[in-house]
Amino acid sequence: MSAPALIVVDVQQAFDDPSWGTRNNTACEANIAALIEHWRAEERPIVFVRHDSDEPRSTLAPPTRATRSRTSSRASRTCS
Repeated sequence: MSAPALIVVDVQQAFDDPSWGTRNNTACEANIAALIEHWRAEERPIVFVRHDSDEPRSTLAPPTRATRSRTSSRASRTCS
């Protein structure tokens, strides 16, 4: 049996754009950061998944798709 992995999905700065509306989860990044810290301390696998839009006007299009600093991967890898 494989060890469980933490999967962190769509934690981009682009979601701070007003076009996404008012947030209702102000502790989200702190909770994700705590999970990542714990998972790293246990040396468990972490997978970061990020939505990259190919729509030029999207807030998720490059270069505004950066991951939030508290929740980023240290050794980031891009998978296509």
